[in-house]
Amino acid sequence: MNEKVDIKVDETEPKRKMRFGSLVAWILLIAFFVVLAMQMFKTQQGVLQVGEDAPQFTLETYDGRVITPEDWEGKVVLVNFWASFCISCKDEARELEEVWQFYKDSGDVLFLGVAWSDTKKAALGYMEDYGITYANGPDAKHQITDAYRMEAVPETYIIDRNGKISSTAIGPFSGVDHIKLVIENALDN
Repeated sequence: MNEKVDIKVDETEPKRKMRFGSLVAWILLIAFFVVLAMQMFKTQQGVLQVGEDAPQFTLETYDGRVITPEDWEGKVVLVNFWASFCISCKDEARELEEVWQFYKDSGDVLFLGVAWSDTKKAALGYMEDYGITYANGPDAKHQITDAYRMEAVPETYIIDRNGKISSTAIGPFSGVDHIKLVIENALDN
């Protein structure tokens, strides 16, 4: 009574699933290496250098204004990257505001503060604590900081009237006179 039953199993379905799974795994692995290579390339580029074109961006400020590259035209622009938890940022916050007050009525200079990795509440508290009145907004998706290849806060870029990086400050400025000096140099060019 031992009859041999010959059952045919279709083995093509598991092989297709395995091939599809392998394909997905390879695609994910390749994508990972592409992203890794892009990050390594960005790191090797370092911070923006004097003479390079400044990346342009639109900044939606905490008070609801939208500042576009058209607002920059013909002006010297100071772009300051900061965070409320950054001790060095706090050291230069009042100095930046003082210099802004000095230039704001001239119409030749625009200050833009870009809050990095901050909550709106913390950023607004920081601005209030230091009396900051120049335009500030968040970089929630890190698009601006990525474009500027920012490494750490504070970082500040002075952009001349032609849209070129005129000066950089990686770390805090040494004082009001230092900030005015780099702005005056950009205004003179």
